[in-house]
Amino acid sequence: MEKTSETINAITKFLFLGKEEHELDKYDLVIFLGNNDIEGSSKALKHLWDTGHITNDSKVILSGNVGVLDQGEEPEAKRIFESTVALGLPKSIFIIEDKATNTLENLKFSKTKAEEIQSLTTYRNILFIGKAFMARRAIMCASACGYPVDKIDFFGTVDKKGKNIGPNSWWKSEEATKRVLEEIKRIAEYTLKGDLSIN
Repeated sequence: MEKTSETINAITKFLFLGKEEHELDKYDLVIFLGNNDIEGSSKALKHLWDTGHITNDSKVILSGNVGVLDQGEEPEAKRIFESTVALGLPKSIFIIEDKATNTLENLKFSKTKAEEIQSLTTYRNILFIGKAFMARRAIMCASACGYPVDKIDFFGTVDKKGKNIGPNSWWKSEEATKRVLEEIKRIAEYTLKGDLSIN
């Protein structure tokens, strides 16, 4: 039993790099990695707005077309935009990137959008928002794409109505455990392919 606990702790520490809300700063650049949890995503953005981590001075890039799990007709970025604006956030802070279909594309295409405003190195604080268990892959993608990784924080979302893959829950169901182990496999495969950086 102790061995299982050590394994769970090691996997959790490796994948779940996100910060708790109380550890976050104010961010002038926020990149939202698209996913199919539109309601949960919008609520996370609203919470970060209400707590002052996202402000009128922030640029929030919503990235995502449709992914493997979500073949909807309208891009995820547009649906998250509409849902979040309906919760009261100002349209003026958002930039929509609706071409990306995976994490690497999210970050490549968002980098282009961010640099249309100013050089990436001149942003003070950068926040990535995405599924909690994808933090490691997102940071490794960012490094491969040339982001200033030392300026990046990650805030993870957990779809509690879905697989509930959070740092305190992923091993409690077979489906969630399988997805977490697949994530580790993907990180290895994409790193060998050259899509992720270990630096």
